[in-house]
Parts: sequence; C-alpha cells; structure tokens
Amino acid sequence: MNRHILLIVSSYLTPVDPRRGLKFSQHLSHYRKKGWKVGLVSTAQQDVPLNKCFTSGSFILKTEKDGAPVLQNCITPATLPGRLPWRASLSRRAALYTIDRYVKKFGRPDILHGHGTQSVGIVSRSASLRHGIPYVLTEHISDFMTGKISEYRVEELRPVIACAERILPVSAAMGRSMKSLFGDDMPHWEVVPNIVDDIFFEEDLSEKGSGPFTVFSVGYLSEKKRPDVLLQAFALAFKGKNAQLRLGGDGPALPQTRALAKTLGIEEQFIALGAIPNTEVAKEMARADVYVVSSDIETFGIPVIESFACGTPVISTCCGGPEDMVTDDNGILVPRNDPAAMTAAMTQVRDHAFKYDPLKIREACRAIFSADAVLDKLSTIYTQASLNREKRTYEARR
Repeated sequence: MNRHILLIVSSYLTPVDPRRGLKFSQHLSHYRKKGWKVGLVSTAQQDVPLNKCFTSGSFILKTEKDGAPVLQNCITPATLPGRLPWRASLSRRAALYTIDRYVKKFGRPDILHGHGTQSVGIVSRSASLRHGIPYVLTEHISDFMTGKISEYRVEELRPVIACAERILPVSAAMGRSMKSLFGDDMPHWEVVPNIVDDIFFEEDLSEKGSGPFTVFSVGYLSEKKRPDVLLQAFALAFKGKNAQLRLGGDGPALPQTRALAKTLGIEEQFIALGAIPNTEVAKEMARADVYVVSSDIETFGIPVIESFACGTPVISTCCGGPEDMVTDDNGILVPRNDPAAMTAAMTQVRDHAFKYDPLKIREACRAIFSADAVLDKLSTIYTQASLNREKRTYEARR
C-alpha cells in the first residue's frame, strides 16, 4: 500500500554531531526501501546557527536523504534571546510553519508520526488540527520513568496524548509509566520497538569463543549508566584470568572509570575504546561473548537488540526497556546496583556458553526488531489511524 508519512522529530543529524538523529536518518532509508513516500521535519534543530540558514534565504534548512526531503527549523529557544516562554512559543510557531511549507511543496501526508510527546507532540497536534491529518506519537526518553515530568507539564500534554490516534512507547515499562500519569487520557497505546540497523545482522559470528572471554559494553558514559558496577562485577569474576572488558563510548564518567579499573587491579584487562562508529560497534559485539547493561534506567536499550543481531547474549540490570527483551534464551536479568549478582551472571554465561545459540538469538531478533518487522507493525497502525480519523469525520458530518 502506497503511503505518505511525515516524520516529526526534535533534531536531526548535522556535520557537527552526526550521531544526533542518526536513527531518524536510518528510518528515512527504511521507509524508502518499503516503497513509502516519506519526509522529515525537525522542530528545533540543534547545531545549526540561524545565520547559516538565513544565508540561504530562510530559517529552514533543506536537505534530503535517499530522495526523502528533510526540513530543519533553525529557530529554537537556544538561538533566540529573551525569556523562555516567549522563545518556546516562537520556536513552536516556526516549527508549525516548517510543516506548512512541507505540505505545500511535497503534498499532504497520510500520517504524521511524531517522535516525542512533549515539544514534538505539541507541534504534531497543532499540525494535525491545521491540516486534518491523524498523528501517532513514539516516546523514547526516560523522563516519564524517572519522575522528571512536572504536574504542570503533564496537564499541558493531556490533550496531546488524548488526541493522538496511538501512543507508541518503545518499551512496556515506558508505556506503563505514561499510563500511570495520563490515565484515561491515554486509552490507546502499543509498544513499537526501535529498529536494528542492518549492519548488525551482517556480521560474521565465527570469531566467537576464539580468544579470551570478552565482555563488551558501549554507550554515553554517565553516572546513570553505572560503569562502576560493571567494572566491580568484572573484577570479582575475572581479575587476573583470561578475560577482557572492552568498553566503548565517551562521557563525563570516563576518567573515573579508567581510575577505577586501576584501583580494582584490572587495568591490563580493561580496554577503553572511546567513541566508535556503528561499524566498529557491530564488530565488537560480534566478537564478544556477552554484552552487559549496568544502567539504573533505560527506556529501551538499542545496544541490547544490536547485540542480539550479532548473536551475542546480554546480561542486563532490571532497568526498564531490557526487561521486555532479555529472556532465558538470550541472556540474564539481574537487580540494579548489585555487582555480586552481575558477577554470578557473567560467570554463568562463561560456564554455560553452549546454552546461547548465536544463530537462534540473531533470528529471534530479526523477527521482532528488523526494519521489515517494525515497519510491518507500523503499517497496521498507520492503516488503523487513517480509518479511525475517516470514521470520526464521517460521523461528524452525519
């Protein structure tokens, strides 16, 4: 079925930070491969100064990805002077105007798909009301799970949530948290997971088990990721043994993490890889014997499904999103902030590696998290959203 989908996101990738919005660039490619007409609007583009846009005659930066148009609104609260309420209001108006320009030039989409229920959700609802297009909203961020949403913000978002055809949290934990906040104003929600990049399914699995027992983890190193728990658990399990801990990513906790490795006496077994591209992440995951999530909270955990795509089992704390994905067939769940439990899990994976079949883990992942699987699910949701809007329009005219 031919579709026209407009993705609405807060910010898209730029040369300054090619990682921000990368997954949305990948989404455009996947939608195009599906044969759908698709475009993208970023409502508050970061890393693009206004003067760069104005030199092209507009505050809207225009690019494209695989033939899909991308319009980036560069009027944001960060680039405007004055008080926050004034800046936020003007930025939203500019974002709505950017969507207007998209509709005028590329046609009226069948569905608006907003990635975010806060600022993006507010803009998506306004665009829906203006153009008569149904909208669905995906939520990724952890604010709803950590209690960082104020009562004022919840009340502001109630109509945004209630008017959406479907709310699509990336995990059941996220959905339950949002439902507890919005109650009857969130009657229709369904988990739609993130998509695994195809490169993770393409890695050769033959190197597994060919060297020292390898524990791998990657991500932005902050306190909530709890790299200290990871290092303590590894030291308890494998200090002085034929094992490696390979850690990818950078962030404010990296210096302390290096220092802790030395304190624990595992500096010779600890390899800090720094920020590495997805191609290298895939190779590390394919070579690893186990991937570990030590976080206090994760709304989803994209590296978990990337590991599964590489046939690698996962040890994860019970931190939200991974609890939906980690099973006895592909890994072990452990309590948060419990190095001893994580140590036991690492040892169990090493001693019972035969239990985890790489090919079965990969194929189970493909069935749920591949682009084809997720887009097939979205296709059904988009169809129902359009039918629901048509039904309400018909009943209103009777």
